[in-house]
Amino acid sequence: MSVVLRDKKCSRCNCYRKEEDFISNERIVKSCFKCREASKKYREENKEKRKQYYKEHKEEATQYNKKYNEEHKQEKAEYWKKYREEHKEELIEYDKKYKEEHKQEIVEYNKKYREEHKQEKAEYNKKYREENREELIENNKKYFEKQKQENPLNLKFIRMIHSSKVNDKKVNRTYNEDDYINIDFLNELWIKQNEKCFYEDCECKLTLDFNKGFRNPTQISIQRLNNDIAHIQSNCVLSCFKCNQTHKENADFYKKMVERAKQYQ
Repeated sequence: MSVVLRDKKCSRCNCYRKEEDFISNERIVKSCFKCREASKKYREENKEKRKQYYKEHKEEATQYNKKYNEEHKQEKAEYWKKYREEHKEELIEYDKKYKEEHKQEIVEYNKKYREEHKQEKAEYNKKYREENREELIENNKKYFEKQKQENPLNLKFIRMIHSSKVNDKKVNRTYNEDDYINIDFLNELWIKQNEKCFYEDCECKLTLDFNKGFRNPTQISIQRLNNDIAHIQSNCVLSCFKCNQTHKENADFYKKMVERAKQYQ
């Protein structure tokens, strides 16, 4: 007579069964396959009855769950912490797979949530900034100094884009977000212009100054070719601060510069 080895004990029927009986949706669970199937069948057969019971005892069930969670808070926290540590790779793979399969659904849900809680989020952010003002200022200073050392060009572009948006909104210059300047676009210009000013009569190499009190003439800036249009990609080049201030717009000059800018886009 052959003996079949049973590896694991079921938390429901207390029977020992094979390890593969405790895998569900690529996760290891405590109950065996037979118990899960029996439970699933029971839920399906008593769906309406269970629904009606919950409806009649909703308040009672809510209070019971609340009390249970409070009494076992530490125990549950330790259990899930241990579970996440033991199944870290498995959970990462499951999470990645779920996000890929439900990508559009997640995007739609997040969009809807942001729209429904827009005012609530704005009030929360405002309150948080007021209560943590000093801490946020200190963190921003530390981040700024760190980025200045590690990635000054990226930091400069971020600040320039922010400043451009503030100025455009201030004077009601409308634009499509997809057409607006971004870090990738500015990086491309930086490379294509060979880190030099856009204008042919200026041979200076652009610099990344962060000094608020003094504007270096060779400091990098975003030049709009047409001052009536916002900072969209087809309307912007990189120039030194001096050229940005001295080149005044006129019809002939604008047409000439637009044609020249096309080679960088």
